[in-house]
Order: sequence, then structure tokens, then C-alpha cells
Amino acid sequence: METKTIEHKGIIRQIEGEKIIVQILSQAACASCLINGQCSVSDTKEKDIEVETKNAKDYKIGQSVEVVITENLGLKAAIIAYFIPFLVLMISLILFLQIFKNELISGLLSIGMLLPYYFNIMVI
Repeated sequence: METKTIEHKGIIRQIEGEKIIVQILSQAACASCLINGQCSVSDTKEKDIEVETKNAKDYKIGQSVEVVITENLGLKAAIIAYFIPFLVLMISLILFLQIFKNELISGLLSIGMLLPYYFNIMVI
């Protein structure tokens, strides 16, 4: 089975220890279309990506690089960033509604449940 990859060309903006910050140009699917100037849905954005490597000393700021990840890592990232927090929010909302019988308190506590989740994700 062939593993599919996602590739982006970028430029190294910062090097911190074993972490490299790479700036990539993210394009919507229509941004590469030949007639993208004819419609208003063309979308390109600059994004910074953190790449951990033990060979950070081999790179220089301003160097052009290519960032490659396997497609299943993109799916894993989407699950961690969107699906799990959604489950935490919905399950905690249902539980807090059963306990407190107050929508405002339950909603605020459910949103508060996401703070430790995102804090732990940022630390990891």
C-alpha cells in the first residue's frame, strides 16, 4: 500500500534549538486554477509550521525547504484539533445539564473543560 504525502515548499523563518519555524504559502484548491483572477474565491495565506528535527544546526534562516508529511498525520491532526474537543464539549455539556439544570452554568463549565485540553496539547 502506497502512503500518500502532503508537500509544501517553504522558507525557514526561525531556528530554536531542535525546532524550526517554516513559513509556507497555503493555497485553496482554486488558487492554482488558470482563471483564478476571474473569480473572487481565490485564497492564499502564509502559515508558520513548527518542525522538530535533530539536525536543526544544518539549516539556515531564509533557506528554502520542502515540508513533507504523510496524509494520515493530517487526519490525526484534524481528529486531535476538532473531533476530540467536540466530544469533550458535548459530553461535558450533557453531564453538566443533568447535574446543574442550568444552561448558562453548564455551557460555561463545558467551555471551561476545553481549557485544560488545549493547554495540554500546546505543551505536548
